[in-house]
Amino acid sequence: MYSRRTRERGQTAILYTLGLTTVFGMVGLVSDMGYVYYRKQNAQAAAQAAALAALKTAFNSSGGTFVCDTNNVKCTTYTCPSSITGYGSDDLQVGCLYASTNGYSGSKVWLEANTGSISGVNASYWVAAHASDTLPLLFSAVNGNHSSTLTARSIVAYIPATLGGCIYVLDSNAADAGTLTVSGGASLTSGCGVFVNGPNSNAANMNGGGTITVTGSQKTQIVGGYSCAGGSIGCISPAPITGASSAGDPLAGLTAPTDPGTCTSPMWNGHNGTISNPGGGVVDICGDLSLNNNDNFTFPAGTYIFKSCNPGGNQGFSVQGTATVTGNNVTFYFEGTCAPQITGGGSINLTAPNSGTYDGILMFQDPNDTAGATIAGGAGQILNGVVYFPTQSVTYAGGSSSSTSGNSQSLSIVAWQMKITGNSYIQNSGSSPYLGAFSGFAVVE
Repeated sequence: MYSRRTRERGQTAILYTLGLTTVFGMVGLVSDMGYVYYRKQNAQAAAQAAALAALKTAFNSSGGTFVCDTNNVKCTTYTCPSSITGYGSDDLQVGCLYASTNGYSGSKVWLEANTGSISGVNASYWVAAHASDTLPLLFSAVNGNHSSTLTARSIVAYIPATLGGCIYVLDSNAADAGTLTVSGGASLTSGCGVFVNGPNSNAANMNGGGTITVTGSQKTQIVGGYSCAGGSIGCISPAPITGASSAGDPLAGLTAPTDPGTCTSPMWNGHNGTISNPGGGVVDICGDLSLNNNDNFTFPAGTYIFKSCNPGGNQGFSVQGTATVTGNNVTFYFEGTCAPQITGGGSINLTAPNSGTYDGILMFQDPNDTAGATIAGGAGQILNGVVYFPTQSVTYAGGSSSSTSGNSQSLSIVAWQMKITGNSYIQNSGSSPYLGAFSGFAVVE
């Protein structure tokens, strides 16, 4: 018995030692990871400081008119040198100096800069700064991990003020011609900007004799080009800006309303109709709401979801003939196969909310909706707000040439593609914080 106990002595010490090795390894790993995370935060701060300093230098030198290789505006990829004389000779060298004050210098820092959009954001100039480092690992070395390489990146851009736009056509597929079409001798007269994201040489097509006239200080801006009937060049006035930067999707990220899940049917008294929404909340309208000659329908303030529409029917919200539709502080949301189908010469007067979640949003279609929209109510159609169809085409005609308050409209249309089929007048852009009137420096990434 004595000899057996003798042989068992020291086992606890061995197990304890082995356990400590594991514990120390875990402690070492946590310590090293914490150190790497701390250094990554420093690198991120250095990259952001460098990008912001470079962009501000370019802005101050150019007065906000960013032209490559002019007034300290560099458009290149630049690795920081080991030393810089004075305060730097251009915007990227200034960025290098700011990175250096945050502990990163020389080849550990490199910058990229150019004009135009970046990461889907409409910008006139941007700077991307990178800071990298190789860190020795102390405790993890026992596991064979002697070092770790980290890289941080920050992109800062200058966002120009759009001053509002009446039309935004989103289709950016190079193969798609006629993303904006004005056909059959129709005309669009706009008191605010027209933006066409299509890069095709015929992105704006007026071969059918259509015209666009933009008044005030705004212009038509086209990423690609345009064509006029008979090969002329005067169908857009003033002359458009071609080769422009993409305006992107100004409403990207707009979220759908919460569906209450209960259908509410319209109430009719002869040709007069309305729908119950005393609290101004969200109401489901299931199936097709079709308004015809002599129908008079009033929408109380609130958000209306059109759903469960008949694909072969009126597609949700149909207004034909001499129907009259009114609604103040309303938002219409379309999903599934639902879309507005407005035709004829009725009286339509709809205004978006001026506060709340959907401030300024009059119509909004789910990006997964498969139905195109027709909003062609003629001169009696007055829409105030923003109409958003991010993946579908909108056929549009409407608005009055009169500038009186009762006949003018403040409207912005954001659509994948757009067809103008009748004389249309939009005096002012729709007012909504979602359209992003912001201009200035912005951290993109």
